[in-house]
Amino acid sequence: MDSDDLEHVIRHGLIGTKFEPVHDNVTGSPAGYVVTPFRRDIDDCDSDRLRESIQQSDHTGDYDSSIRGIALRDAENAGITQNTRLFFSAEPESLVTLEERPDSQARSMILKLDHTSVRDNPAAVLRSIRSARQMGWGIGIRNVGLDLESLSFIPLINPSIVGLHPDVLRIEDRAYLSKLTWLLQSHIERTSGVIFARGVRDERDVDLAEQMGVRLISGPFFGPGTETPEPLEMAAEDYLADHYTRNKQVQGTPYSISQSLGRDPLITAQDLLLEEIRSLLERAKHAGPSAVVVVVHSSDECLDPTIGDLVRSIAPEVGVLASVSGESVATTLPNIMTGPLDSSDPLRNEYGVVVVSSDWSAMITAHRLARPGAERRTDFETYFTTDRFACVDGARAVLSRLASRRNV
Repeated sequence: MDSDDLEHVIRHGLIGTKFEPVHDNVTGSPAGYVVTPFRRDIDDCDSDRLRESIQQSDHTGDYDSSIRGIALRDAENAGITQNTRLFFSAEPESLVTLEERPDSQARSMILKLDHTSVRDNPAAVLRSIRSARQMGWGIGIRNVGLDLESLSFIPLINPSIVGLHPDVLRIEDRAYLSKLTWLLQSHIERTSGVIFARGVRDERDVDLAEQMGVRLISGPFFGPGTETPEPLEMAAEDYLADHYTRNKQVQGTPYSISQSLGRDPLITAQDLLLEEIRSLLERAKHAGPSAVVVVVHSSDECLDPTIGDLVRSIAPEVGVLASVSGESVATTLPNIMTGPLDSSDPLRNEYGVVVVSSDWSAMITAHRLARPGAERRTDFETYFTTDRFACVDGARAVLSRLASRRNV
């Protein structure tokens, strides 16, 4: 379906909405509805194909916003109130069109972004997510779990809902499922978020979902989608009440974020700083495919060539690797997320590494001193931290500057 077809379908009222029931696996009660748009004029055009057409169009944001508006009107016409939580698939391009929701309806509407969308344009998406939350919309992530790399942006987004890809319940590899469960539970323990599994077909799927700590489930086992959903009663327990979004605007750089922790920096010689950076990069290499690694260096003048080789060797081993530099060379590195820095950006004067993984985080960041040290050596003010929030903020501070996707 091309862009003209999509516009025709939307303008002529050929988009309908089905509401797929969601079941709370803990309380055993209804937990809301998954909103699934469909074409009224074609029987075999399911919501996944319609979503794919939206993503491939030149007006993704406009079409996604229009379809969401249709669904909201359909929900209102069906008598759905803020007591009934709705789950929408959403594209980041449409977040700029969101309208503010009253406090009484905060987080009753969850927008689930595909896990690949942040990696395609981290700066714009991270800003849009914060804005959407400020206006009373909940943020989730969808289609994770087929590989561990798909979970890498979860600490940076901090979604209230982590939606598994439907095919995760078809996976037979128990070793892989154990790793996936470990990563999911790490997020749940830290943030009180909720795991959501779609496509549940039978008791076997329900059993596997329970073993993985999934709370919300939907699929054929709980009934098909309907155009006439029933409003739900106020739940005795809000499964998202304890989720902590920490919707903080990240300002500054990894260095200034480390300064805000209130600790005194160490005065470090250049050769020792390079070894400390190398040491953290070696640890990061084994952090796993769900890890985020950010490398910052002012110029190659102070960067040992072997460290550059180490950075390149990390790319296939971790989920996200970003490298920014005051020089243009960083933008030529393959398989690494990069982007140009403004000439006045204070990040151009920093060195460091930030690692955010499922079970540990670490950051080293340094700023060259203007005065020479003993024996006229080059000295740096250096901060070390394993504070989880500081490391997440440091990674977001760098990624929010990057408008381009990874190089290939």
